[in-house]
Amino acid sequence: MSSLVEIFQNNRDIIRETGWIISEPYSFEWWDGFDTADKIVISAFLVQLTKWESVKATISSLEKANLASIDSIAQLDLPTWNRS
Repeated sequence: MSSLVEIFQNNRDIIRETGWIISEPYSFEWWDGFDTADKIVISAFLVQLTKWESVKATISSLEKANLASIDSIAQLDLPTWNRS
């Protein structure tokens, strides 16, 4: 196991260049850079129904509308939040 960790440590730059996120074990960053537990939970629900790129776009839209938290979504009046 230690040799595997050593290989990983010696190749961090290559791993980053290929799009892998290297972070501390308890960091939110590994979840594609989302910075709160709420965004991770919301994205975990959304990804069950759609592709990851759509989830990232939805989280971005929620951030712009100041709705990227579970509490803010729970307080929405859904009939007035109809974007269609």
